[in-house]
Amino acid sequence: MPLEERRYRNKIASAKYRAKKQQNMKSMTSRISQLLSNNEMLQQELTKVNKENEQLRSLCRSIMFNQ
Repeated sequence: MPLEERRYRNKIASAKYRAKKQQNMKSMTSRISQLLSNNEMLQQELTKVNKENEQLRSLCRSIMFNQ
């Protein structure tokens, strides 16, 4: 295979690799964004549930001490 053809094939293969790598990066960036958003939502829900839990514990303690 002539040198020029090898260079051309290598150039095509390199471009294909770079395009695939760029697509993978975009995909991972999108996934990270989704996970961060989901994590934030879950953190907020956890805070809300912990607060509710503490309120219910407090209510239970006050009921137990008032009997």
